[in-house]
Amino acid sequence: MLLSITAGLVNNENLSKKFKAMALIDYMRSKGKVPEAGTLKQREPGSHAPDKGPQEEAPPEGEEAVEQKMRTNEVTSMAAFKNIRLTQEEENEAYLELSEFLLDKSLCVLSGQTLEFVTDKDSVRVLFCQTKSKMLCLRYEEAAEDLHHLFTNVD
Repeated sequence: MLLSITAGLVNNENLSKKFKAMALIDYMRSKGKVPEAGTLKQREPGSHAPDKGPQEEAPPEGEEAVEQKMRTNEVTSMAAFKNIRLTQEEENEAYLELSEFLLDKSLCVLSGQTLEFVTDKDSVRVLFCQTKSKMLCLRYEEAAEDLHHLFTNVD
C-alpha cells in the first residue's frame, strides 16, 4: 500500500493502481476472503503449454493488407477471484490499519497522506488518527482543538 501511495506522489498512476491492487489482494487474503496463493486445488494444472495455433501465412498484399487487423498490446482479462471485491468500508479499514501502523512507528506525515484515501473522514477513528498525527508533528494547538472537538461534538 505504501508503494501505491509513493507511486501516486510521483504521478505514476498505472504503477500506483498496480501496487494498490496487489496490496488489497494481500489484505483480502489476510481476512480470509480470498484463498492463499497456491492452495486452491484444480483438476488441471495452473500452467499450460502454449497452444501452437495455425501457422500464419504470408502477409497479403494490396487492399487485403489494409483490412488486416492492427496488433496492439491491449488484453481483455477476466475478473479475478470470482469477482470478489472489498467494499468501501473494508477498503477504508485497510487504509486506517496502515495509518495506525505508521503512527505507531512515528511516521506522522506519511500517515496523514494515507488518511487522505479514506472516504469516511468524519469517523472517530479517522479523527483520532489525524489528531495523533498532529501531535507527533508537534502541532499541539491544532491537536488540542481536534481533541476538544472529539470529546464534545462526536456522539
